[in-house]
Amino acid sequence: MFAKYLSQSITPAEEQLFFSLMHADSNNLIREIIEEWMVSEPGDTGYRVEDWDSMIRSILHHPPKSGNLQRMGWRKWIAAASVIFILGVAGWFYVHSRQHIADENNVGIRQDVQAPATTRATIVLAGGKRVTLDSVAAGTLAKQVGITVSKNTNGDIVYNGAGAKETLVTYNTLINPRGSRTVSLTLSDGTRVWLNSESSIKYPVAFSGKERIVEMTGEAYFEVAHLQNNKPFKVRKGGTEVAVLGTHFNVNAYDDENTISVTLLEGAVKVFNEKGDVTLAPGEQANATSDAAFTVNRSPDIDAVMAWKNGYFTFKGATTEMIMKQIARWYDMEVSYEGNVRSEEFAGTVPRTSNLSEVLQIMELTKTVRFSIDHKMITVRPWK
Repeated sequence: MFAKYLSQSITPAEEQLFFSLMHADSNNLIREIIEEWMVSEPGDTGYRVEDWDSMIRSILHHPPKSGNLQRMGWRKWIAAASVIFILGVAGWFYVHSRQHIADENNVGIRQDVQAPATTRATIVLAGGKRVTLDSVAAGTLAKQVGITVSKNTNGDIVYNGAGAKETLVTYNTLINPRGSRTVSLTLSDGTRVWLNSESSIKYPVAFSGKERIVEMTGEAYFEVAHLQNNKPFKVRKGGTEVAVLGTHFNVNAYDDENTISVTLLEGAVKVFNEKGDVTLAPGEQANATSDAAFTVNRSPDIDAVMAWKNGYFTFKGATTEMIMKQIARWYDMEVSYEGNVRSEEFAGTVPRTSNLSEVLQIMELTKTVRFSIDHKMITVRPWK
């Protein structure tokens, strides 16, 4: 079954069974499957069961580049990397008892924080009235300038209506704080927006004029409605502007990040700042610091970019500091560092439904960093 998974010939039913086994059984089963598959393959892979732990740590801490595949042995690397992927979908090393991991590594994680269970987002209506979404039932929240603002049974916010013919534009703001689940918003033109935690968007209740303009901070994914009158849709963050007609794209523009990133999944966008502009094709990403022109990454990792919307943390060559910023936003925590640990690199995928301790224990398996939690503070220390 494992070989069928690697060759992508596994059926959905077999895949579901395989993931269930990975989730429910001990790590010995994984070893046995890998060993059996390796033994059955022709040729000398150089695989030894006793190398398994160090192989896992090596891949987690230093994900192989393409040039390293031959040196490591491609069969060994594919087997190990595939198991890491399987464990990511099934809960990573959740097959191990959390207490067992804590006792074995003598970690300092004695307090836990659950993943956000609700959307704690707030809509600030024109005039200042605030509506906290997790405290109101599904139904109509407000009526403004000919638009009905409602919350559906999935917790999504929807704006419906043609809008009154008024010259004064009325703005609402949706704020999704730290420790809040992703919130979805459908604007009056049909555009859908997903907001990550610690993000906000300011938008007209009804679009008027020749442009559709919204302002945001944090991270958001847009599926822009293409209107027959070709009224352009623009996303602004400070001095940066993204202009589109109808397209799917992600904007990462947190205030505590040095770089603004715009990743295009479908359609076309033009990204501006005071230093110039770039036009993106699908699968490309524009990056810029606040005082520099945009550069284009022709082959970004789209899965990693969109992991937050799909319910995962995905790290590929991410530093400790980069990872901890995401963790702090999701679990509503602060982070402090002791020693030289900010630049350590990791790779892996963890469900965002995991408790905080589970995520940190996975990182500790690399034996490069350790963590402790004290109320709202996570402290990161060198392993030794």
